Amino acid sequence: MFPTTSQILNNYLLPLAVSVFALLLVAGFSFWQLRSTRADAGEGKSDLRPKLFSAVAMLAWLVAAYFFNAPLVSALRHRIAPEQIAELRITPLGDSKKAPVVFNDRAKIGEGLKLLGNAAGYNSQEHERLLPDGYEIELKPEGAAEYLPAKLLAHRQSRRPPGGAVQVSVVAVTSNPGSVAMNFSSASFHTWLKKYVDPLFPAPPINVIGIPK
Repeated sequence: MFPTTSQILNNYLLPLAVSVFALLLVAGFSFWQLRSTRADAGEGKSDLRPKLFSAVAMLAWLVAAYFFNAPLVSALRHRIAPEQIAELRITPLGDSKKAPVVFNDRAKIGEGLKLLGNAAGYNSQEHERLLPDGYEIELKPEGAAEYLPAKLLAHRQSRRPPGGAVQVSVVAVTSNPGSVAMNFSSASFHTWLKKYVDPLFPAPPINVIGIPK
């Protein structure tokens, strides 16, 4: 499966730790509030505010944890089994003039997707922006009528201020190109793309003025 459990944990350990720590704080505070409420009830006092505050705090944690861990949730929901993928629909990023190409060489697909098993986590730098140089890859399992919700976005360049574009080997797992993705780095998968996918999208010929055909 890609991403594997270890890849997800290694790539998302800090946000998970922050979420767990926040949960412990909320749970500890709620427990303290409930103990205080019980003590007041034993003295004949009744106050629903601590219970209401605890419920609101827990709800706030659930909402924050969901959005804070959106890439993790997406990666867990849309894990990919390379051996089950029979077809790819590949579209160049940022080039609306090029039509998607269907790639259905089962052996080569399995070879390429299995390379992602060794992908490392990719931590974006502050204000870094992945450029639309690469491919959007949709995946269809054997016997399925539709492509999976999960997509792979392969980026070959990134812009890091204050400098210009730099070469990267990013592979993002997402359910929507505009949504938050979990990013990995895999030079071997990009080498596979260069070997088998780049030839599917040949560059247009260059016409030089003044040189006879």
